[in-house]
Amino acid sequence: METRKKQVRNLGIIIGLVSLFALVSCTATQPHRKTCVQCHPKMAQKFHKGIVHPPVEKNNCEACHLPHGIIGGIYQRMPQPDMCFRCHKNLSKIYSEKYIHEPLKSKKCTECHNPHNSSNKYLLKKPLKQECFRCHSPAQFKRKFVHPPLKKGCNTCHLPHASNYPYLLKESPDALCISCHKLGPDGLKAQHFGYPVKTGCILCHNPHSSDNRYLLKLQVHPPMVKGKCDLCHKVNSNNKLILKKAKNKLCLDCHYKSGLKGKGLHKPFMEGNCTACHSVHASEYPHMLCKAPNKLCLTCHTEGIPTKKHKWLTIHPPVKKGECLKCHYGHRSKNAWLLKKSPDKLCFNCHKRDKFEGLVNHQPVEKGDCLYCHNPHQSMQPNLLKKQEGALCLSCHKKVALQRGEFSLHTPFAKGDCSGCHNPHCSDRQNLLVASVQRGALCYKCHRNIQHVPAGTKTHAPFAQGDCISCHNPHAGMYEYHMDKQPGEICLGCHSGIRMDLKKTYVHEPASRMDCTACHSAHGSPHKYYLISAQPALCLRCHANIAEMWSKGVAHKPAKEQCTTCHNPHGSSYVNITNVSLSALCEKCHDESAPSFIKAHHNIRPKADSCLDCHDPHGGYERDLLYPIQHKPFKEGKCILCHPRRAN
Repeated sequence: METRKKQVRNLGIIIGLVSLFALVSCTATQPHRKTCVQCHPKMAQKFHKGIVHPPVEKNNCEACHLPHGIIGGIYQRMPQPDMCFRCHKNLSKIYSEKYIHEPLKSKKCTECHNPHNSSNKYLLKKPLKQECFRCHSPAQFKRKFVHPPLKKGCNTCHLPHASNYPYLLKESPDALCISCHKLGPDGLKAQHFGYPVKTGCILCHNPHSSDNRYLLKLQVHPPMVKGKCDLCHKVNSNNKLILKKAKNKLCLDCHYKSGLKGKGLHKPFMEGNCTACHSVHASEYPHMLCKAPNKLCLTCHTEGIPTKKHKWLTIHPPVKKGECLKCHYGHRSKNAWLLKKSPDKLCFNCHKRDKFEGLVNHQPVEKGDCLYCHNPHQSMQPNLLKKQEGALCLSCHKKVALQRGEFSLHTPFAKGDCSGCHNPHCSDRQNLLVASVQRGALCYKCHRNIQHVPAGTKTHAPFAQGDCISCHNPHAGMYEYHMDKQPGEICLGCHSGIRMDLKKTYVHEPASRMDCTACHSAHGSPHKYYLISAQPALCLRCHANIAEMWSKGVAHKPAKEQCTTCHNPHGSSYVNITNVSLSALCEKCHDESAPSFIKAHHNIRPKADSCLDCHDPHGGYERDLLYPIQHKPFKEGKCILCHPRRAN
């Protein structure tokens, strides 16, 4: 029994040791994933300088980033600002506030903050004041007179993320001002010509800087500067400054509104709502406007505001600069749309008239109707065009528009690039062309590669004269290279004599399908008749079997020198489109009555037109040009066996 217990105990010990060994072995072989710092030591060293973000300081990269393994990339655990709010919980409520800083509204904390480290407080990318100037132009903060709090930093008055007060102020504007400028019982009476002013500081003063004393804004209402506040205000029994009349009626005491006549009346002006556009005390903008003109006009006229759907390609420079009043009056006008001049004259305030006058003028330009083609403010097209250029032109040029359906389109025409060839406003040339068609000047603007021909080239007369349109339609054609007619028909317009050859019994195959360019270069060539290559190489491109025979045997001399010695290249009344009958053709070189000729034919006189019964006209494997397969008696020269009566 004791022995049995001992065996069980020993077995348990063995099992335990084996399990432990297996566990240790398992643990030892388990791979460890490297930390970010182990792979990126230089980055870690760089990020541990200056003020360091706490997760970076702890080398806890994975607090914000996902590990990427062997595939490189920067993967954040979640988008900004949600990831930032996991630690900065106090900022998570800022979206409930009325005014939110633009970078935060765009959910880009890293627009201002460096996520790893910085030499600046709050991990800002630059020192506080410089950081703000990255978006806010420093010019408006560096004028002659500077508000002392500004010297201490923007955060003296402003919150960096969000606020329930305008301009991200820490308090309401008036409350913020009186935190430094203490009010007495009568307000700031001594500084305001004896009037008990207590509120509305930024109506007259610029809170940052100004070129005027007392930080007064750029434009100041004249009565206010002179201390004549009583023209509009009075002090009531409670020692408060109030208006004498309704604010918009007060304006008309000085600024008399002479009638409501004109084609164009601005709605606020017509309704007497002056303060919809103007400040009453002071302004940083011309004409005492209450906002920058580009922002003011767009509060009502929203059609010019870019959206996700409409990201304008071109914007009229005055619109881009916010200079609405360069073209429009603010109150009324004799012209539509409150324009300062009629449209046919207004555009020429900036655009020099002489650039729009030529011997030939585009009809809308002739009428001064710029808006027929152009949008006045912005456009999705270049040059403020109302439509894509080609579509715009073809909306009037209907006949030309029909050519869009043809087989071959001139590249500018296909792209709708009408201004590639035509001036849209004026020209000294017919059809508003940008260059003369004479000597090919217009065409060579694009086709420079064919303008200069190699030395020794014989140029086709129309090409030599630059008369491109004698063969090509400038827009489109039903045949290749935007030709109006089949190429052969165009050629026959000048080479009319060849038309007779095409009516003959036998016609060369390329000529039968009117494909002149199969053999001829349309512009020019170093070879006779503007051939693509010299004879016989040209002919052998199609008649390759002859070339093969020549490579193995003997070529007939006329055939090797000039195919047209025997053949008409276009058409003939004779078989194989020869220039004359077969017998007449051979007799040009071979005298059939000569003794040597009869002797070569075993004293037998061949019949007329029988040459091709025995001889290949182009060449053969032997000098006699006989066909390779021959009748045995013929091969042995025993012709009289069959032709006894033909013996000489």
